Amino acid sequence: MDTTNFLIRSGSSLYRRATRLSIVLVFLSLVFHFFSCSEKKEDMPIEMLVFALALNDNTARNDSNSSNDSSSDDTTDADAATTNDDVAQETTRIAPVLNALSIGSVDATSITLNQPTFATTGNPTPSVNAYIGLDGTISVSGATVNNSLQGPIDVASESHLFSGLLLNTSYRIIVVAENTAGYSVKQMLQNTSSTQTTVVTFDDNSLSPDSHYGGAGSGMGDFTSHGVSFPHTDATHSWSEFAYSNKTDKTTAGFINQFSVYNSSGAEGSANFCISYVALDWMGGTYDPIPNAITFGSVTTVSGAYFTNTTYAALSMLTGDTFAKKFGGVSGNDADWFLLTITGKDNSGTATGSIQFYLADYRFADNANDYVIDEWTWVDLSSLGTVKSIEFILTSSDDSAFGMNTPAYFALDNVTIQK
Repeated sequence: MDTTNFLIRSGSSLYRRATRLSIVLVFLSLVFHFFSCSEKKEDMPIEMLVFALALNDNTARNDSNSSNDSSSDDTTDADAATTNDDVAQETTRIAPVLNALSIGSVDATSITLNQPTFATTGNPTPSVNAYIGLDGTISVSGATVNNSLQGPIDVASESHLFSGLLLNTSYRIIVVAENTAGYSVKQMLQNTSSTQTTVVTFDDNSLSPDSHYGGAGSGMGDFTSHGVSFPHTDATHSWSEFAYSNKTDKTTAGFINQFSVYNSSGAEGSANFCISYVALDWMGGTYDPIPNAITFGSVTTVSGAYFTNTTYAALSMLTGDTFAKKFGGVSGNDADWFLLTITGKDNSGTATGSIQFYLADYRFADNANDYVIDEWTWVDLSSLGTVKSIEFILTSSDDSAFGMNTPAYFALDNVTIQK
């Protein structure tokens, strides 16, 4: 109950007690007067009897009111207690407590912060903001972050990719969760990678649907994709080295379909891919395959790449054509093969290592294991080490005095390099 009600009730109680005392005193005076009149054989005046009865009635009413007032006081206190409990429930507040931060992924120029989690969520629901800055520059005072490069960024319901960062640099990430009850701050250090990953997809070169770049008499020259150089040699009736394409005709056999991959798309669903034709050295009279080479802008490590057959080469090996045999022969027992050899070269042109990948292999004792590659297949090239260029040569079991009979084509995509 408040102070005013207390004072009013206290005053009323004192007033009732004083009134009762006065009545008692008057009553005793009347009794005394009564006995005096009895001894003198006199009657009590009628006015005094009326006054005594009135006092008795007033006393009874005051007692009744006092009882009612007490009942009213109890109800008011109970109501007040109930009201105070309701207010306490409505104003209950809990400060948030963050768990330690975690990182989803890191590369040379980006860091992904996972969605922050809580040991205590807090009430009311807190805001959750993330910041990133150079370690030693960014700082936090209380719930205020200073000198951030990016932020505040709302990460209450999702992770966030901090992009556009510097290679091999130490960054501090700060997350602040805050509500009206308080705040929680967590921070962590994270370095960007010392190497940058680049995936050569060929999709950075535009093509019309169902078309290709290069070929005999095209007048087109060398091209690049994501900073890697691909030579293209063009002549009136022939071409060699590299072209790029988005053609996926898997049914048309022969030379007229030389730019189609034996698949429905580029590697990992990409649109474009690279087609390589390895020419034979007929001018030198050896008819040996001439290596095709791609060159990097600087020395680098190649993690790997995807390889598969072209439609021209695949159908030739599966069914044979005018110039080449069907792999396995009539019986299916011929131990045929079609091999891609990949060689790394350093800055001086010295070989750093070689890797062999069979685009077709019929050398198994069980013919059921014979195969022609018909899907994009990842080949790990990291064992080549640090290279400036990579050379590709095709050889086949189907050979003659004029060189390899199997169409000397392969498809390449998603060359992944680290710099």
